[in-house]
Amino acid sequence: MSFKSSFNNLANSMAWRLYAAIFLVSIAFFFSIVAWLAWEFMREESVLFDRDMKGIATTILLSMPTNMADPKHAAHFVSDNEVSAEPTVDPSRTFYLQVWSADGRLLMKSPLTPAGRIWPNTDAGLSWVDNENTRWRVLSLWSKNRDFVVQYAQPEAVRDAVVCEFFTVGSSRFAWFIVALIAVVGVVVRWSLRPLSAINTEIAARGTDDLSSINTTGIPSEVASIVNAFNGLLTRLSGARKNEQRFLSDAAHELRTPLAALRVQAQSALRGGQTVDREKALTKLVSGIDRTTRVAEQLLNIAHVDAQSTTAQVNVAFSLKQLAKDVAALLASECDRKRITVHIASSDYEVTGDPLTIGIAVRNILENAVRYTPAGGRVDVKVEFINGAPTLVVSDNGPGIPASERQKVLERFYRLHASVVEGSGLGLAIVKRVCDAIGATLMLDDAQLMLDDALFAEASRERTLSAGLKVTIQFAKT
Repeated sequence: MSFKSSFNNLANSMAWRLYAAIFLVSIAFFFSIVAWLAWEFMREESVLFDRDMKGIATTILLSMPTNMADPKHAAHFVSDNEVSAEPTVDPSRTFYLQVWSADGRLLMKSPLTPAGRIWPNTDAGLSWVDNENTRWRVLSLWSKNRDFVVQYAQPEAVRDAVVCEFFTVGSSRFAWFIVALIAVVGVVVRWSLRPLSAINTEIAARGTDDLSSINTTGIPSEVASIVNAFNGLLTRLSGARKNEQRFLSDAAHELRTPLAALRVQAQSALRGGQTVDREKALTKLVSGIDRTTRVAEQLLNIAHVDAQSTTAQVNVAFSLKQLAKDVAALLASECDRKRITVHIASSDYEVTGDPLTIGIAVRNILENAVRYTPAGGRVDVKVEFINGAPTLVVSDNGPGIPASERQKVLERFYRLHASVVEGSGLGLAIVKRVCDAIGATLMLDDAQLMLDDALFAEASRERTLSAGLKVTIQFAKT
């Protein structure tokens, strides 16, 4: 592996990004704190040094004899306090002390302090004095009778050395603290990322058929949100796979028998010796092809609805009345053949969703209504606004569905035993699946439509006096 690829792997690693961020932030924090403390300490330390100088000089002043300025004692004091300098001591790092009489005589000095006048200014108080390339902080204190003055001085280098020593020790200790903090935080980060490694191991060990959700027990909330989103994806993939398997099962179940029947009818047409027999066989063949085509269309409709339920939803505002008109136009030839009137009320409302998916439901409702309504019958379509929601109501005067059977007819391939109309048992099942997918409510009830067309035979008339079927789709509230 090349250096560039290794660097890219590290740069793309969340753990190494955290390590780098923690390291850089810690270094920046360290230098910021050190700089701030240095500035603050140097400002405060100058005051502390001056305070210490005043305390030491005051103590020395108060300890001086009252006859300190007497000329006969001056030599004695100087000789008693004269101490030779040790060669290992740096004079530039030493405190200096001189005591001068008011008439300019040196009365006393500290070891290593020159005997000559170093600080000519004897004004009381603190001042900075430059002497022989050395900067001094000098304090002058006069005795009560102003007969002698104590001059106590510190080289600036002494103050700087104390500050440097403090920061050398303090910074090194603080640096070790930062190193320990980085190490501890690094361990915590590595420990916090362990759930990701566990999830990675679990996913890598799974087979292609395992779409079960990942366990979120003990996973931090930040990671759990990602895992929950991934589990949602797995759920949708599992649903899509189940829908695919169900579609294949439905197709195999519904198409096997019609295709076998088509083969038999085609063979009968080939064997038919008489023209009449051949025409009957071909007529049955065409009818079988039509039924098989309709079953295939319904199966494809189911596949479309299932696909929409596992993918992003299409949200388009459209007219329910216009949708019903478009679907009714597709059924015009069948309605004309059976002399069925499809009446669409003038009221209209808009809904938001996928027109193709909702159109599939409307088409299956109207097809069922036209198929089960006897010749010369009537189908009513109304768009209403009920309980704050757009509602589509389709009523017919067909045989209706008994209340005890209404839940069963919503299942795939279920057909009423008393039904004399050919069908696959998929129409209302498709409508139910569409309603579930879009969050709508499907209701079946009696229609109570009455007909009085004189063209009906008595048997047909008695059939039309039945309850009929009313199918209601109440969409989600807008």
